[in-house]
Amino acid sequence: MSDIKITDELQVLLDACAGLRRDMNAAIVVHGRAGTGKTTALLLCQQQLAGQGLKVLPMAFSRRGVQRFNDKQQAMFGPNASLPECVSIESFVLTCLKDHSLLKRWEGGKINARLDDPEAAKATMRLAVTALNERYAATDEHELLPARDDDLRFYLELISNLKISLTFEDAPFKWLDINGELSDEDEADIHDALRGLHLPAYAFSLFCRYENCRRDATYLGRGDAAYDLAREPDAIGRWCRESKVDVVLVDEFHDTKAAHFQIIKAMIDYGVSVIAMGDPAQDIFEFRGIGPFNAVTRLSSQTENVLSLTRSYRYGREIARLVETQLALAEEQDTGLRAATHKSAYIPLALPYSLPLLCRELLARAEQEDLNDGEQPIAILTPAAEQAIPVMRGLLLAGIPVQAGPGMPRCDLVDVMQIMRIIARLAGWASTPLSIGDALALGVFIQQPGLKLSTMELRQLEDMLIDQHGTQRGQSHELTYRLDAVSDVLALLRKKLGISTDLPLSMTALDTTLQRLAVLKYLQDRAVTQASRQGADFLLMDATHRLSELGGDGFVAELDLLRERSMLGRGVQKILVSSVLQAKGMEWRVVIMPPLAWSTNRNQTLLERRERYVACSRARVRIYC
Repeated sequence: MSDIKITDELQVLLDACAGLRRDMNAAIVVHGRAGTGKTTALLLCQQQLAGQGLKVLPMAFSRRGVQRFNDKQQAMFGPNASLPECVSIESFVLTCLKDHSLLKRWEGGKINARLDDPEAAKATMRLAVTALNERYAATDEHELLPARDDDLRFYLELISNLKISLTFEDAPFKWLDINGELSDEDEADIHDALRGLHLPAYAFSLFCRYENCRRDATYLGRGDAAYDLAREPDAIGRWCRESKVDVVLVDEFHDTKAAHFQIIKAMIDYGVSVIAMGDPAQDIFEFRGIGPFNAVTRLSSQTENVLSLTRSYRYGREIARLVETQLALAEEQDTGLRAATHKSAYIPLALPYSLPLLCRELLARAEQEDLNDGEQPIAILTPAAEQAIPVMRGLLLAGIPVQAGPGMPRCDLVDVMQIMRIIARLAGWASTPLSIGDALALGVFIQQPGLKLSTMELRQLEDMLIDQHGTQRGQSHELTYRLDAVSDVLALLRKKLGISTDLPLSMTALDTTLQRLAVLKYLQDRAVTQASRQGADFLLMDATHRLSELGGDGFVAELDLLRERSMLGRGVQKILVSSVLQAKGMEWRVVIMPPLAWSTNRNQTLLERRERYVACSRARVRIYC
């Protein structure tokens, strides 16, 4: 505590805390920019409020944020401090629902027993798809929805994003009874609204049927809890009365979505005061056509108590100038960001330059620097996971030890590379001996809707290719692949798809095959964010040129080499490769933003400007971009 300087901005915040009283239902919003000590400021608020005799509950959006808050609390006040630990918003939501469930939708005790069980989730979604397909089959107006495991996972992700965005709480969806008969006018309104949101035509119908099946199955999955509580204000009121919490502190408020915002707003309505800490320029979530929900800006417009933290403690002046310039673009105004006093460097990367050579130099320098135990000194950041794949590939091929960050795919296992590998095999462009890599790739390839395989045909291929055995985990099994069946599966697919082995490899032949199989549509349909949708096109183009350049045998050999090198180098200091979405809340001594990887981000839209701001504000000592 003694080394924390109370700046003028911190003092204003603490003075605002001093004015809070029980049952005051006040809202204080703090715009804390990247690296300005947001969590530290909340901990100082917590200490002061506790000293005033007020009961405080700190929350954070992510598990990482919860851990950071609790670790910092222990570092600042010691392990014996009588302050409540931070909880995630998700765990708070579940507590409210559990206490309220006996009177509402769920059987007692079922919330914990079936929470986010992946097999229960797929089973529930399968029932919803079956119910919707029965209606579609009766009217013969729609194609039946596929119900492969990969499809079910996608539908679950779709529903989860629709829920946290409260998409169907607005017109024209809000007043419709999907279980009843819809007029032609209602059907037209739904169709137009879904198209405007870039959502599939079945989204609303599937959403409603999933909700019916979920209630019947007493299942609560990821995305369900916040949606349910946002629509159960009585449960929030009951918690407010029984917990006797006076003030809720919310860290990472910029990451909260519409459902979370509605919950926090209900707390205020029931007499709890809220101090919400966040950076409006770090809201980069955008699901399909549903724009970012900026909780910081929204709550700021509803209260007069809006404060700021503008002094950065993460980076020095050179990086601060870069961050401030980017932040001003994102906010379209001067935000007054100020820098700490330590040195930092911003090094522009002028093309051409060698990323492997730069990485070797930085790794050598890192070995000589005084690093904290376990500290990851260097990170390469890209707009989305798709743009990271060529970066990881180039570094691994150059012998640079690289690690895919949390939530990032390995460059040899990403779907588009697996699909291109099988296309090369089917077309006869790759004739090297088959390997386990081909079996793994086939497991991905056959899941594509563009193949138009029936459920029976898919099951036949899976039975040929996959051997389920080993220790049972819940209702799932370990999977192994039958290498001896790969050639037979390839032969069946070649016949089913009508792919000839007589055509030589060319860009024209590749483009024709990709269009026939609707590969780009498949990849874009699986993208959650706008950056990922752009990245799908980028990555498919990259894989296409790679196959054309190396030839089929060379392409397959490269994937096998990448697989081998990705699994080597344990215990060696590696460079971490991550996306902007995964890098939020993190920081590194050195950050690299490769210009080629950022070519899809033109720094023009609000979202693109925010992505660049988040990326460049992760660096503490040096940034290369």
